[in-house]
Amino acid sequence: ETGLPMTTLERNRLLTHFAVHISPIFYLMLPFYLIWPDPVVLQIMQPLIVASGLVPLLLLARHFRLARGWQIIFAFIYAFHPGLIGSSLYDLHENCFLAPLLLWVLYWLERKNWIGIIAFSLLILAIKEDSALYLATIGLYFLFDRSRRKFGLILLPLSLVYFAVALNILATFGTGPMVGRFNNLIADPELGLLSIPITIMKN
Repeated sequence: ETGLPMTTLERNRLLTHFAVHISPIFYLMLPFYLIWPDPVVLQIMQPLIVASGLVPLLLLARHFRLARGWQIIFAFIYAFHPGLIGSSLYDLHENCFLAPLLLWVLYWLERKNWIGIIAFSLLILAIKEDSALYLATIGLYFLFDRSRRKFGLILLPLSLVYFAVALNILATFGTGPMVGRFNNLIADPELGLLSIPITIMKN
């Protein structure tokens, strides 16, 4: 109604969504909401956005010259995977953009298309602060591929820098980063998230 990311859905009070998560990706839903200003349109869009991941998935399958039967199997697994469709059945989540956009980044990386890589990487960073970790993981993977190491050398550090900056913004201006979901990986509470790599190496 105002163009501002104000919500009463989180923390049981009126506040900016950006105090909880840095998710400008929601603005991609706004034009459709303006046409049909009803929460129902958001519920309909959520599974449609997730389903749009079938496009880059099938493009990747064709890029790797997979047989038609395998393409159908992978599409079926994607379409009915509980982890992908489950969150579309309730509430509104910015994570609905994650799988499709990650698949697009992987597709453009395979095609070595810098414009696609940059555009969809920026869209992934717009989903939520911790979506940068997915990009960092992809960057780490490509560090071990000699022919595409340059992608990893750029993607990995930039993702980690964005993640650190986004967490600092939330800690300074918002309600703080939601790191509770990582508690089982934080061996040293004093280090916080920096403890995760140490935990991974030790265990």
